[in-house]
Amino acid sequence: MKWLLSFVAIVALSGCAAPMPFNTVSLGGEPTVTSKRDAMLSLVTGAVETENGSLLIPVGNVLLPVATGPNPKFQFNAQDQTEFISVLCSELLRLKVFPTVGFGAAPTRETYKITVFFTNTRHHTPSQEYTLDVVMDIEGGKTPFKKQYQAYSHEKAAWWDHGFTNAHEGKLLAVRRLLEKLVPDIQAYVDQNA
Repeated sequence: MKWLLSFVAIVALSGCAAPMPFNTVSLGGEPTVTSKRDAMLSLVTGAVETENGSLLIPVGNVLLPVATGPNPKFQFNAQDQTEFISVLCSELLRLKVFPTVGFGAAPTRETYKITVFFTNTRHHTPSQEYTLDVVMDIEGGKTPFKKQYQAYSHEKAAWWDHGFTNAHEGKLLAVRRLLEKLVPDIQAYVDQNA
C-alpha cells in the first residue's frame, strides 16, 4: 500500500517543478551543411489544448477521485513556442547552417524565410506528455518547401519516463523531438538550394 501512496504522490506532484530553460536543449553533432545566405525565422502560434485527467487519492479506506484540468503554465503555450524559435535559431547558428539567423523581421531576397506554424499543441496532464503539430515553410530556394510534423515528447522514452516526468521535463523532451525533425529538413533544403 505504501508504494501505491508513493506512486500517487509522485504522479500528483509531477507537474510541480522549477521551469528549465529550453536553451539547454541541443542536438549535438558537427556542422554538415553551410550556406552563405542568412535566414529569417517567423512564428505563427495556434491552438493550445490540455487533456483532462483524474487521479485516485486514498483517504483512509476510501479512494477519492481528483480531477486534473488545464493549467496554462504547463501548456506548451505561445511563450514556449517563441522560446522554441530562439532555440532553433541558436541550433542553426551552432551548426553553422547560416551565418546569421534573425527572428521576425522582413526577409530580403537573399535570405531564406523559414516559417514555423504551431497548428496545435496538446498537453496530457497525468503523465506530462506533449504532442506538437507543426507545419514548416521554407522559401528562398529554387522551389518552396512545406511539410507537416508531429513531435511527441515521449516518443523515445522508456516506460518508466511516462509516469515520472514533470511538466518542464516533458516540454524539454518535446523541444528536442521537434528539433530532431526540423533541423535535418532545413539542412537538406539548404544543401539542395546552395
